[in-house]
Amino acid sequence: MKKFKIAMLAVVLFAGVTSVQAQDEDNKWALSFGIHAVDFNNGGLNDIGGMIEDYISTSDWNVLPAISTVSVSRYMNYGLSVRVSGSLADVDGLSFFSLEAAALYDLNKLFGQTGWWDPYVSLGVGGTWVDDASGFQVAPGAGFNTWFNDNVGLSFTSLYSVGVAGDGFVNQVDASSYFQHSLGLIIKFNGDE
Repeated sequence: MKKFKIAMLAVVLFAGVTSVQAQDEDNKWALSFGIHAVDFNNGGLNDIGGMIEDYISTSDWNVLPAISTVSVSRYMNYGLSVRVSGSLADVDGLSFFSLEAAALYDLNKLFGQTGWWDPYVSLGVGGTWVDDASGFQVAPGAGFNTWFNDNVGLSFTSLYSVGVAGDGFVNQVDASSYFQHSLGLIIKFNGDE
């Protein structure tokens, strides 16, 4: 976990010296892959203080020490992109898999170019499977990309996935919602030519 915190700090520091090259009409497609952490929030929306404390604390994060998340996104227009992503994990000995489709909005379209980072907000829907149980999730989130050059960079995403339906998902892991944080390499390209 300490290595993950150091990597996150390095990303933030590195972001301060890079230039922004947002996914746009010239580079409509992006592929991202990396690691992610799943952090089940037992308090849910009824305990905002506990949620904030849980978000900041890394003591109960479940991290698979390998490439465990992959996503593909496509820029549409007016700062909007769509993304499909899948993630694997081991949560307290239980197999975890999530699949999500999301809409992303590039905040640079609202505030103008920020000079060193490419922030966005997202709203997604998808499914989560924990062993044999499953749940339908709604996942608001936020993140940013920072670019090494015109096509390669780092991507950070943080989601709060809320269960809205399921067949025992809540009882299996004693939670219907979880934070999911991802850090990965992102490559953008124009696959329409």
